Amino acid sequence: MRNPKLPTGIDNFKKIRNGNYYYVDKTSLVEQILNNGSEVTLFTRPRRFGKSLNMSMIQHFFEIGTDPALFDGLKISKNTEICEQYMGKYPVISISLKGIDADSYEKARAQLIKTINREARRFQFLLESDKLSRVDKALFSELLTRNMEEDTITSSLQELTELLEIHYGQKVIVLIDEYDVPLDKAFENNYYNEMIILLRNMLEQSLKTNDKGEAVVTGWENTQRHTVLTKVPQAMKVFSEMILLYSCIELLKHLKKNKFSDFDSFKRSLSAKISRSEWMNIGGQLIMKAETDKLKYAIRTNKIKSWDEVHQFYKIQGEHYEKDKLHHAYTSLLEILNITSKQFTSLVLKDVLLKVTDTKQWMSKGIYEARAKDYVSPYRKMVYETNEEMNEVLGRIEDNSFVQEQFADFEAFKKNIKFVIRKLNLG
Repeated sequence: MRNPKLPTGIDNFKKIRNGNYYYVDKTSLVEQILNNGSEVTLFTRPRRFGKSLNMSMIQHFFEIGTDPALFDGLKISKNTEICEQYMGKYPVISISLKGIDADSYEKARAQLIKTINREARRFQFLLESDKLSRVDKALFSELLTRNMEEDTITSSLQELTELLEIHYGQKVIVLIDEYDVPLDKAFENNYYNEMIILLRNMLEQSLKTNDKGEAVVTGWENTQRHTVLTKVPQAMKVFSEMILLYSCIELLKHLKKNKFSDFDSFKRSLSAKISRSEWMNIGGQLIMKAETDKLKYAIRTNKIKSWDEVHQFYKIQGEHYEKDKLHHAYTSLLEILNITSKQFTSLVLKDVLLKVTDTKQWMSKGIYEARAKDYVSPYRKMVYETNEEMNEVLGRIEDNSFVQEQFADFEAFKKNIKFVIRKLNLG
């Protein structure tokens, strides 16, 4: 047998195993993923650390129709229980976003569509599946076209997962490689805001709201440290709730300041042009990046020549801050809800206000429970002879000023929500 070759630049597991290349056995990763039990697993490693090769290995291990001989002599083959239960038993969706490298959003969007098309073509047999309805097949056909609408792109992975699950009657594994590349290129070419919305919506639907499969994602962080992120869907849910709360607080401030008598007049006061801005901290003052770019350009072109003019810029931005923040909050709310300004109705506002009321209550309860841990911790209690002595030193939790303040704030918030719903006649 010829001496093995170095697999320089090769990230295809099957090609390496069949082509007499050196292979550093990383198949124990399969065991780690399965033992972890998470629905979403994230690999964070710097470039050239073998993430793509590992993704290829995972695909070949789980995918229906795989060649078991690819794993002969490797670590995972010794775990016969896992091999018998999982090897070659699952439909696998595998996409790489590495090729989405464009100088404009339109080109990047077209490249993303081609990537979806390419993966969908692997499953063209779904068009002949007797498990799928006519509607199901029509949905799949949309994934093969080059003129996808935005909502088709964002739901593509979720829909493909659901269709494969129907066909096979089996959970689907989704592999997403190099998902940070499009964002990096978008940032370099000034279309980051558009791309982050598109990718976030697509990944959110496939990873957060998709209960038909599991996902493995690479390319998150440029660092050498070992990073493990757990409960990603839960974290995304809480983060979304915090954004909704922030958005509603700003809208409530706007309502209170202007004393609107009905929902229509309130909505007319909000900008119909939706574009969420990137912000920068400039000397302790939050300013939209677009405005700071204008400032730098004005300085470079000698249109601003003195510190007095710079200070005037800061003053103007300070005057615009509340309005800019309101626009940012409203835009953020629409993004989280995945709706347009036209779809923002009185009933939508009511539902959101009731939802953030629950969020506020959960936060207040969480603060109480966190503080209550001090009173039941054996390490804290061992310092005191009795509970009475502990209460004498720490004070009763019911009397804690911070806890009281949080509950009072929640009650005031809840009362204000009821008032707004009634005043604007939200139904």
